Amino acid sequence: MSLPIPSRLLATALAAASASALIASASAGTAPPPQPTPAPNPPSISYDYLEAGYTHLWLDDTPLNLFDNHDGYHLGLNKSLSPNFFLLADFSQVFASESADLHAFGQNVSVSGDLNSLSAVLGLGFHTPVARNIDWVLQTGATYSRIELDLEGRNHRYSWSLDEAATIDGFGIQAATGFRFALANWIELDLFYQYAWSDAEAEVLGNNFASSDADVHSGKAALIFRNLAVANLDLVLSGLLAENGQNLLVGLRYNF
Repeated sequence: MSLPIPSRLLATALAAASASALIASASAGTAPPPQPTPAPNPPSISYDYLEAGYTHLWLDDTPLNLFDNHDGYHLGLNKSLSPNFFLLADFSQVFASESADLHAFGQNVSVSGDLNSLSAVLGLGFHTPVARNIDWVLQTGATYSRIELDLEGRNHRYSWSLDEAATIDGFGIQAATGFRFALANWIELDLFYQYAWSDAEAEVLGNNFASSDADVHSGKAALIFRNLAVANLDLVLSGLLAENGQNLLVGLRYNF
């Protein structure tokens, strides 16, 4: 049986409305295609910082095994000059005191001494990324070092004291290359090979001795724990292994 015209129109309207509702519902339930998640920024490696800390130096094969342990401090500065070049400056000073009983010239002599050693480096560095979180670094600079030795002694009859009984001044160059690894936002690993050459002149009891040159090869590793307690303040643990000794540094680094 056919529907009357008004009923047909109503049925058509209802069908159209239902179809429109279904289409609208389907459209509303369709989510936009997912967008790719942007990759997080790699951890940054800073070339602008001030550094200060405690340093301990062990020396091998010192005369009579004296002055083989030294304690002191270290200061450092890195400052960017351009996107790839930076200025570097380092200063360290260590101290040691020793005493020994010696037998010389047929008599027993008690000797004590204080040694003061300082070194400074001023140079230029270059860095470029070789991976997303790894920089290759090349550094070179001029070096200055000075050693001063004060001595006191006594035997069964006399005692004596000599300030700056011996001094050694040296000028040279230093070069290093290596990699800095930003392992995470909170930790960095640095691995370097270093070469140093210096020409030194000694003065002992007022007498000058001919200058002599020496070169040293060493390897250096450092762990930097970043932003541990205060923003931009890092903890630095660094060790250097050379042919004639070892050096340990514990310090703080402020990034600016």
